[in-house]
Amino acid sequence: DSIKLHATWAGDDSPTVLIPAAGKQSGVDVDAGDFAELLGWYVSEGSSARRIQTPGRGWQVLISQVKEIGKARLRELLARLPWRWNEFEAGFRTNSCKQLWLAVAGCGRGAANKRAPDWILSASPRVIGRFLDGAVGGDGWTPAADSPVGCSSGGHSFLTMGEWRSKALSVVKPHEELEPLDA
Repeated sequence: DSIKLHATWAGDDSPTVLIPAAGKQSGVDVDAGDFAELLGWYVSEGSSARRIQTPGRGWQVLISQVKEIGKARLRELLARLPWRWNEFEAGFRTNSCKQLWLAVAGCGRGAANKRAPDWILSASPRVIGRFLDGAVGGDGWTPAADSPVGCSSGGHSFLTMGEWRSKALSVVKPHEELEPLDA
């Protein structure tokens, strides 16, 4: 009937996420926080392509970032992940990585269709926070503390108002009471 205003979102706090085998790559357990942050960066600044432009360059995943502070954060994150990334002037790219290409597919394709995947929305506040760190680390934004209207990047919302209010807000303001939506 009603949501308790004093409830705290616990979510799934699994330490790792299993990325299934694909192509020549075996399944691999990845730190849940690191993978969530990568997906945040992907939703905010990423793109993917399946076409083979030259031999060895199919199944591409790219994360654009030209700001040096963002590149430094990404370098540190990508070094902890099992996929080989190449740095170029405008960001980072993987080639021939069907496994990662399929793993980011849960976020949608194209700027207008990207969003937080369902497993992020059922994760712990720690993992949701890591996703938001990645998403906002690019050029995304979050609302002011007194105005929870969503979380977006590039003009497109990747967390709906309801998703933001019910889960992500517990990361930002875990101990404050929330006004009812219809107040």
